[in-house]
Amino acid sequence: MPRLALLTVVLTCWFCVPNAPAQQPELYVQTNHSGEVRSVAFSPDGRTAASGGRDGTVRLWDVQKRMVVRTLNAHAGLVYSLRFVSDAILLSGGKREVKAWDVASGKLLREIPSQRFVTSIAVSPDQKYLAYAALTRVVVLDLANKQERFLTVPGMQVMAVAFRPAGSSAGVTTLATGFDNHIILWNAQTGQELARYEHDAAGEIKALSFSPDGRLLACAGSERTTTWDLEKGEGLYKIDVKSYDLAFSPKGKILACANADSSISFWDLTRGKEARVLPFKNQLISAVAYSPDGKLLVGGGYQTVKGVSGLQAAFKVWETETGREVELKSGRTTELEAIALTQVGGASGRNVRLRVEVEEQPADARHPQGSGARDLRLFRNGSLVKVWRGDVLRGQPRATLEATVPVIAGENNLTAYAFNRDDVKSADATLTVTGAGALKRKGMAYVLAVGVNEYAPNQFFRNLKYAVADATEFSSEIKRQQEQLGQYQRVEVSRLMNEAATKANVLAALAALAKKAQPEDAVVVYFAGHGLAHGGQFYLITHDIGQAASDAAPADKQAALAAALAARAVSDRELADAFEQMDAGQLTMIIDACNSGQALGGERDGRGPMNSKGLAQLAYDKGMYILTAAQSFQAAQEAVQVGHGLLTYALVEEGLRQALSDGEPRDGQIVVREWLDYATSRVPEIQVAKMQAARGQGQDLSFDEGERGLDVPQRSGQRPRVFYRREPETQPLVIAKPTTAPTKD
Repeated sequence: MPRLALLTVVLTCWFCVPNAPAQQPELYVQTNHSGEVRSVAFSPDGRTAASGGRDGTVRLWDVQKRMVVRTLNAHAGLVYSLRFVSDAILLSGGKREVKAWDVASGKLLREIPSQRFVTSIAVSPDQKYLAYAALTRVVVLDLANKQERFLTVPGMQVMAVAFRPAGSSAGVTTLATGFDNHIILWNAQTGQELARYEHDAAGEIKALSFSPDGRLLACAGSERTTTWDLEKGEGLYKIDVKSYDLAFSPKGKILACANADSSISFWDLTRGKEARVLPFKNQLISAVAYSPDGKLLVGGGYQTVKGVSGLQAAFKVWETETGREVELKSGRTTELEAIALTQVGGASGRNVRLRVEVEEQPADARHPQGSGARDLRLFRNGSLVKVWRGDVLRGQPRATLEATVPVIAGENNLTAYAFNRDDVKSADATLTVTGAGALKRKGMAYVLAVGVNEYAPNQFFRNLKYAVADATEFSSEIKRQQEQLGQYQRVEVSRLMNEAATKANVLAALAALAKKAQPEDAVVVYFAGHGLAHGGQFYLITHDIGQAASDAAPADKQAALAAALAARAVSDRELADAFEQMDAGQLTMIIDACNSGQALGGERDGRGPMNSKGLAQLAYDKGMYILTAAQSFQAAQEAVQVGHGLLTYALVEEGLRQALSDGEPRDGQIVVREWLDYATSRVPEIQVAKMQAARGQGQDLSFDEGERGLDVPQRSGQRPRVFYRREPETQPLVIAKPTTAPTKD
């Protein structure tokens, strides 16, 4: 059987850009990261490479020794960006902070707090300014006097920043930023906007990079990559690849792009054409960087298998001169044997009985501990159907577990895997079971809508105006559209409103859906009401939050709130437990509540965690869609002008009734991805219009308490969060087929 290194796997393949062999074997070496490598960087002297992972750690690699020499426990979440200031100092950006580290000792030198998640870092050529992207704004910090300047664009979000190299902009320190699909150049000293270019493709800008001479600016977009000639002020090359990161070679002649199609493409900018493509099967590259001498290119990302949610961190290195393969060295490796998956007996109607066998890799001289085996998962056609939590071996060298799984007519691809004690995924065990034709059935569509306007008397949450109307209209419109489509046998709607929407009733309704739902069915769950991020969790605030007659209320308000949430609100963990039991082919949850982005964990997170817990992990395993009305730090607003919460208005009134969510190409049908994406982009536009209208009436309307007092152009609007797997479904859920062409007032 194939074997797996205990700590996170590294894939190493040395590649020469000009004269690469047709194929190179791959060497698997651990990175010690778990889940994904999101950021990479080289020190100016080229002796040290850094990789930042989803697990919040930074690994420092000695380039000559080809091994990890130091680990930094950098952030309480994914490390989005790395930047060397000098050979001795490294900056890391992650959860609500930028940190400066001493490379030699690994000591934390300085911590710069941020109100937002830091997704990109840049340092000016003279090292006087630090700039970082923080979701809705760019912060420019004068490192000498510690003064901050905020750069914002109303209703837009920023993911990428980059400083123009020295000597290329006539004494002006030029900062490039990517706000949604706009590239904006700023004078970092004054905050003056110098130029603006619109990236001619929808979708946000993922990364920016200047050529060494500062003449060219490359932009990695979620739909296209473009290189701009800044002297002429026009696009030079438009590359039809979706990229997550890019890097110029030291001489500026080659542009390397980390692409969404699991490849790195190398573009010859002297000839304006692609020089070479390096493909990777079942791998995604999120970050690339050239060494200062151009002899090495490093890439970070992950590897996965289609239909399986486990991710393995990848740190790849290519030698651009010789193409020589070099094996990276690593520490200890405890291994876990592959899982065995077999069918027990014949199928009994819809159900198939399966046996999963797990055997631990025992301890030896090199591996003083056995591998362990835990959190065993079983999937059918890429969707989680069973999970055994915790240690499945229970002190024994091997274990046999059984499960009864419903199957559908035709092919059912079953996959099982477990994790060792350090959260490294085992090899996959697979089995194909063919369901009888008699099992074919037309599915059911189940809609559960919860709306709470009126709350039991309490000291924390006021009553709302439109939550009940939102829940009613949302469920009614989904029912109408689905009955018109006729893709399900029946559409069954359940509603819990006001005093009926207690914690017990909500959990009972979810449990009832879990009992009824089958693999051909669709389940849509909608909640409108108060929400709260508290103690690292998200809570749906149900009607009975104030029913504390039998409770001994603590004198401390925060303690009282924590007790009330635990007893009478639905946590994200309870939601995850409830949805884990649902074996439906299509799962969608929409939360129109304040702070609801916290249900998915860290902002901008959600690319498929390795073995984390919670709703985001479960959604990835299930192939579930989740849309939240706001980020974890934002309020979700009701609007008197439209009589709805803004998210529901964008989804129902504009998205479905006006058919505005039928995006390009307009094909006469609205699938779930474009419907949720429309609301995500539309809500901030409505918010900015509301703030401007309020300012005209002398009111100070803000959707982020930290931005009160700022001018409207400097404020951020409510920004929904959407979660779904990157890979499109073969049969996406169709929400509606508009009978009229989209129109917008």
